[in-house]
Amino acid sequence: SREAYFRAVHEFDSDVERRIVLTQVLRDASEATAIAAIQSAGEMNSDVEKRIVLTQVPSSRLRTARVAAAYRRVADAMRSDVERRMVMRRLDGGDR
Repeated sequence: SREAYFRAVHEFDSDVERRIVLTQVLRDASEATAIAAIQSAGEMNSDVEKRIVLTQVPSSRLRTARVAAAYRRVADAMRSDVERRMVMRRLDGGDR
């Protein structure tokens, strides 16, 4: 199940390993899977790794309110202004 999958991803100690898995799952993600992947990315320590995951969220998914809201929550919590600006450009109409 999706829940079991993301529980397993949550156990990864490495942000790099988590990013690799999350970017793969985002390729053909349903809305619910995209939200779960975004939320999982939000648990990572590295803003760079978060950015890499967030920039892999399909543009078609970002057009839905629930996915955009989850994306914005993670982006808003990023400590790095540079990384946050990079991911927010996608919501603001650039770099889709």
